[in-house]
Amino acid sequence: MARSRKSTKPPLVMATTAIPGDNTASSISRHIPLFCSVCPENPRFSDVSHLLTHIASKGHLHHETQTKLKAHQDITAAVKLQRYEE
Repeated sequence: MARSRKSTKPPLVMATTAIPGDNTASSISRHIPLFCSVCPENPRFSDVSHLLTHIASKGHLHHETQTKLKAHQDITAAVKLQRYEE
């Protein structure tokens, strides 16, 4: 009997940023997703500094460039690139 494999991906982590000096209930709060939607394995990061380091890496830039080139003919790549640029 085969065992089912549990997913080992951690839950999606979001960083919250708020406008400094605004403590009202109506203050705008934005969430920054801590994952890379362009890279093949969609890596997830524990904090913003790790995400920024990844985005500056040669590997990420390679995947971003390849996705931009593919997006001209491949709808899946175009959607992936649009999600990344949001």
